[in-house]
Amino acid sequence: MFQDFYRECQHRGLVTLVRSQDNKYGKLRQLLVAQKYFRVAKWHFFHGKLPDELKRGRWVVKSMTQTSIGENKVFFVKEVDPAALDLSYPWFVQERIEGEEEVTVVYVDGKTYAANAPRNSFGAEDSRKSLMEHPRAWPRCSLAQKEERAIKGFMDETGYRFGRFDFIRKDGELWFLELNPNGQWAWLDEKNEHGLVSMVADAIKAEDRAHLESPSLQGPWQRPRAASR
Repeated sequence: MFQDFYRECQHRGLVTLVRSQDNKYGKLRQLLVAQKYFRVAKWHFFHGKLPDELKRGRWVVKSMTQTSIGENKVFFVKEVDPAALDLSYPWFVQERIEGEEEVTVVYVDGKTYAANAPRNSFGAEDSRKSLMEHPRAWPRCSLAQKEERAIKGFMDETGYRFGRFDFIRKDGELWFLELNPNGQWAWLDEKNEHGLVSMVADAIKAEDRAHLESPSLQGPWQRPRAASR
């Protein structure tokens, strides 16, 4: 139902909350921008030849896209030996971060909602796998002012008004993993006990009002309003 609702909004031009300025902020460009605002682990995109740096240290392999692998399968983050990878395939690997906790932050049109969970509670490299197998609550947490400023700076530069960040906190600092521009968020506050659902709903309603009030944003599906008297 939500996917159909989203597609209908997309058809009507009502999904500006999840669009960047030029729709070109994939993982590579996200990492380049994030280096200005957060700590970022070393990373490599490669194929054909193994970079010398990957012969040392610990590395995890990540998916470059959200494309499914086979039927109903997801490409999870996993620690690998880069030397064992098939070099005819393009790979994205990143240095493994040994942090204390995972932090996720939902950004909604200037507002943030942060939650965390101990890193050692997952028992796997990818928290999504653990959450699917053993759902657990992520308590809401606070962010330092400099972290709030960094998040806002990243969003202002990329042009996104909505998204969910994934971080790892290591030695008190946030290490950037990625921004999910249309990231799932309701699992953080399913019953709206902490106001996350209301935060998103208010942003959608404000966006809708802006479309109704601005003639330039109105589409052919909208009836022309009667002239005021």
